[in-house]
Amino acid sequence: MIKNKFWFTLIEIILAMTVFAIIMTSILLSVENLSIARIRTENRVKLLEELYYFSEQLASNIKEWWTIDYEEYWNRQGYWNTVLSGAITMGAIGWAYSGATGVGNYGAGGSIGSTTYGGWLYYCTSSGVRMGTGGCLSDFNKPTNAPAGMTTDYAWTPQRYGQYALQFMDYNSNVDGDGWDEDGNGSILDDEDDKDLGNGPTTFSGALPELYLVNLVEYPKKRTFFRYVVRQDPNAYSGTTLINCSISNTWALNDGCMGNVQVLRMTWLDIGYTHSWSTTDPGAFDGKVDTWILHPDWPNGVAIPSWQRLATGTGDEWVDLFPNSINVKSLQFTLYPQKDPWISWDAQDCDTASCVSPFIHPYVRLQMTVWFAWGKRRALKWDDPTISVNTTISLADRE
Repeated sequence: MIKNKFWFTLIEIILAMTVFAIIMTSILLSVENLSIARIRTENRVKLLEELYYFSEQLASNIKEWWTIDYEEYWNRQGYWNTVLSGAITMGAIGWAYSGATGVGNYGAGGSIGSTTYGGWLYYCTSSGVRMGTGGCLSDFNKPTNAPAGMTTDYAWTPQRYGQYALQFMDYNSNVDGDGWDEDGNGSILDDEDDKDLGNGPTTFSGALPELYLVNLVEYPKKRTFFRYVVRQDPNAYSGTTLINCSISNTWALNDGCMGNVQVLRMTWLDIGYTHSWSTTDPGAFDGKVDTWILHPDWPNGVAIPSWQRLATGTGDEWVDLFPNSINVKSLQFTLYPQKDPWISWDAQDCDTASCVSPFIHPYVRLQMTVWFAWGKRRALKWDDPTISVNTTISLADRE
């Protein structure tokens, strides 16, 4: 007797193979998606690590007694606060601001980066009418050793360290005609007509691309500056294609430019306005800060020791915080209060929502967005691995 034989028809085989192919394709796609997800997660973790590193760098420089460096913000405002614009060539750096300030080591007529340090401090004096509380940058001032009655416009000139605090003093508060020298000893300082106004000009407003911090309590006195820079991404284009890499052109950060955060650290000396250790310099060894040099352990790209190098704020003194694989798309520092609360004791407090009180505890609000630079994004085939951070950091409430 012949038994019945069972077999698959051609159609059944095709259907089985199709189902099997669909299942395997789904499995392979799932594995691929899991692999892609893993890679993206790993790289997102890398971004988070970079953000954490920057936050740690920032936090390590905002320890107890670190506070807002109003002197440097006054220097920046008085000298050069124009944001850089224009084409930046391949590999060049676009600074947040278009000129270094000299970090308080230079005065009017000084040439930053040279040994021509310019004028010394100038002093605020009422003349004919009271000077008010707006400072004496352009009027109501007397340069050191200048003839009585002489005033100078110091706008667009470097400002010496200590100049901001002097904006709160009036050395001819009685508005008389004695040439500002009340006791006739040849100096306008330490006279009966000297008055601490307890109020003065603001140094900044709104979001800023640079953060200036100072520690005048611990020894030695120190400064740490952060700035946002934008440059051409070498992996975005070949050749010497020019791109308008500037923080004022946000589109450029999506089209061939990359941002970074740089830091500069300094320490102090009291060696006079000529920074020469000369005993003939009236500013030398008087117990007041007049000179800022690069921190002893700071890389500076020159053969001489950093403690012998005067800080100027120029390019090679700054160090990148992020590697070239990271693109800082945006960075803003918003600081409060806008004038030094410790010398603004007579300033008017706020009674409107739009006013910023000068008596609040100093703090900085950090807003930053990072993603990968072009080379990394091209390798990952991932267009927008963006991470943002928005945090507020409390600063010291006294110097």
